[in-house]
Amino acid sequence: MAETVSPDGYTVLLVGQGDRLADCGRLLTWLGCTWETAETIQRAIERMVALVPDLVLLDAEALVPNDPNLPLLQQSLQHRRLPWLFLVPRETGLATLCETLDIAQADCLEWPLRDLEAIARLSLHLKVRRLEQELAEQHQLLVQVTRQLDRLVELDGLKLAADREEFARQLRREWQRMMREAQPIALVLAAIDDFALYRERYGRQRSELCLRQVAAALARWVRRRPIPWPSTAKIPLPCCCRTPTKPAP
Repeated sequence: MAETVSPDGYTVLLVGQGDRLADCGRLLTWLGCTWETAETIQRAIERMVALVPDLVLLDAEALVPNDPNLPLLQQSLQHRRLPWLFLVPRETGLATLCETLDIAQADCLEWPLRDLEAIARLSLHLKVRRLEQELAEQHQLLVQVTRQLDRLVELDGLKLAADREEFARQLRREWQRMMREAQPIALVLAAIDDFALYRERYGRQRSELCLRQVAAALARWVRRRPIPWPSTAKIPLPCCCRTPTKPAP
């Protein structure tokens, strides 16, 4: 027997009605899939609003030339990157079906079903579907890691303090924004007394923890996020936007 995947948890949407789809359902149950049916293409489109199947199997008998719902279904499947197969009579052939319905070439199962062939083809599409899902997850993870790396380029990973160029860029952006909104802006300059002595006595790790705690305390009352700046004690400088014109607290 051809190698198959273990598609537990996968859902297949069968479009059509009759014994042919019931036979397909038998094979899907054997594969460990769950499956649902939609008698018409319109019903399949409506069902896909709530259900996101991993595979769609369309019985050729449910397809009508010039059916306005067929292009809508095809667009929905392509948008969601879902695989779809046709169930066609063996004597008709897929090429004839696609030409009659004026649709792009697709894969198919031929009726009467040959169990081993049908299981292998269904397993292949489900395996590709699983690989595509894993690829999408890896891509999302890559995007997150890339964002973190971009942030680390701007910030010192230990002190969360940006370099001077990043500080100047952020301050200029906030300054221009407040000018457009005709609002005041304040910049807090902070330093820790005798920080060098503290660092010498307690070491680097305790010093870094101290800086983080002071930065967090400042950030709690800042209306906008702090603009980090590598000052003497590496304390992020809060930029207080829309601060009253009287001296900031």
